[in-house]
Amino acid sequence: MNLSANSKKESGKQSALEDWNNQRVYKLFAGSIYSKVPSIDEGGFYVAMSAEGREYVDSYNTTIKDMVSKNGLPAWAPGVRTLDEKRLDEFFAEATKNLEIDLSTKEERNLIRKHILALGDRYDKKPDAHIYFPNKRVILFLTKMEDGVIYGDTVDLHYGSWMQSFSK
Repeated sequence: MNLSANSKKESGKQSALEDWNNQRVYKLFAGSIYSKVPSIDEGGFYVAMSAEGREYVDSYNTTIKDMVSKNGLPAWAPGVRTLDEKRLDEFFAEATKNLEIDLSTKEERNLIRKHILALGDRYDKKPDAHIYFPNKRVILFLTKMEDGVIYGDTVDLHYGSWMQSFSK
């Protein structure tokens, strides 16, 4: 292994430790990943692409795997905070029927506005309702179509991203 590979490995490890401490960990892949839906890997973290090279990616992922083995999957991991898709009807019945959401930061408000607009484009209508889960730091937006199909889309306030999409 050359110095460059060692440097990439050390950099991957350091990035993983920083991400763990900042509670924003990803499962990295070298190469291209494209999906029109959010992806959480079997380990509980969002999937992300890295252009840093194989040594960096392998070191990052190994460090995260070691941290999970040592500490368990943290409560802030997306895989721990996802919602049960089987409860979609129940969520819709409980949901707040207006889209006024009182969030604490400007970033959160902008994130929600962005996702409401994106969901409006996706379904050709704005969401009908929402439920805020403060303990999970997620908001579930619910859209009921004319044919009765209900779509649920979860926005992750912790990571600032789209978390889940499901329908019934």
